[in-house]
Amino acid sequence: MRTTQIRSGWGYDLRLKIEGLKDGWEHEVFGAVDLFNKNINAIYKDMGFTTFRDIKIAKEITRGRLTSLDVIVERGNGKKQSLSSLNDTERLTIRLIFQIAAKEIYIPDFPLFVIDDNMRTYDLEQYDSITRYLEEIADYVLTSQLVPRSEQGDLSIEYGFN
Repeated sequence: MRTTQIRSGWGYDLRLKIEGLKDGWEHEVFGAVDLFNKNINAIYKDMGFTTFRDIKIAKEITRGRLTSLDVIVERGNGKKQSLSSLNDTERLTIRLIFQIAAKEIYIPDFPLFVIDDNMRTYDLEQYDSITRYLEEIADYVLTSQLVPRSEQGDLSIEYGFN
């Protein structure tokens, strides 16, 4: 009987500690989600994008606990969509907005920003709008570019946007 009471007490303490850790984790996640939700729409509009009326990270809570996060966009016509239902260019745009928001929220003074070569999938006007915005928030903007293995040589750094 005594052993059962000790195990019961120990298990109860462990459950309390786990619940406390979950509460702390959720508090941090909710804070980050709120910071992102506060910034992502302004960044989106400042970059000249207009397809979406609203972008937000939605929290799904079941039985008082966070069970998932999803990015929900609202189009100009009011239609709401999940990130997974967007086309590749729209997902690329959302990814870029989140990268910029992370930089501005967590490391605003960091002078470097890296983007993928697939940024060139935008039309020239949109690409220029994006690069102008990035030039305002970072001293150096690096664009990665996939090069065929047969053409790979030494590291090459080019200045400016082509």
